[in-house]
Formats: sequence, structure tokens, C-alpha cells
Amino acid sequence: MTQNEFDQVADQLVATTNTTGYIEGLVNINTATETVLECLPGIGPQYASTVVAYRLGNSTALRSIAWLVELIGSEAARQAGPYVTTRSYQFSVDVAAVGRHGRGYHRTRYVMDTSDESARVVTGRI
Repeated sequence: MTQNEFDQVADQLVATTNTTGYIEGLVNINTATETVLECLPGIGPQYASTVVAYRLGNSTALRSIAWLVELIGSEAARQAGPYVTTRSYQFSVDVAAVGRHGRGYHRTRYVMDTSDESARVVTGRI
């Protein structure tokens, strides 16, 4: 399958979910740090820096994980495949606020999940 062909069907692929319906353990290949990529089977320390460098120079080619096959080879990409995605479903929000006249300080961290139709707070409180 070519990268163009894969891009056409990538949105229809479904990841494995746990018993609560959440996607488990997927790493966004388009945003993961080199350190995180080093921990993935098939990528490891051998290809992590290559993946990061490729992303920086080819940001328009990152619509699906098909680019990974061309970059690291089909066998390595097969090993990494079950652990990677090109989407993020959880985002963290870190809010810091100072009261009137510089008095008082409050900081709160939220984790938002957007895997359903509407976003919801997973941790933190509103």
C-alpha cells in the first residue's frame, strides 16, 4: 500500500480500546519527544532522532503513519504500528491566575478528553 493509498483509509482504522472504551497506550508519532520514541518497539534509539528530524522537515506529510514505513522500513514500522497514532485525544491545560492587585495565586491543571463527541474533564475540576 502506498502512502497516498494509506492516507485515504487511515481515518477509518480503529485502535484497540480497553474495557472502559478508552484508547490505551498510543503515542502520537507526530508530536512525541525523542525520549518517548526511543521506548517504542521498532523505533528505539536507532530511529528516534531520525523520526524527529523527518517531522521537522516534512510537516505536511504527517497525515497518517504511512510516512513512518518509508522512513524506517516496513518491518520496524510493523513493530511500532500497534503503539502509534497521528491523533491526540487528551490534552492538558495548566491555568495560573493572580488575584486583584497582585494578591493571591491559584494554579490548576486539567486533562481534557476529546475522544467522544464533546470534550470532558478527566482530571481537575471546573
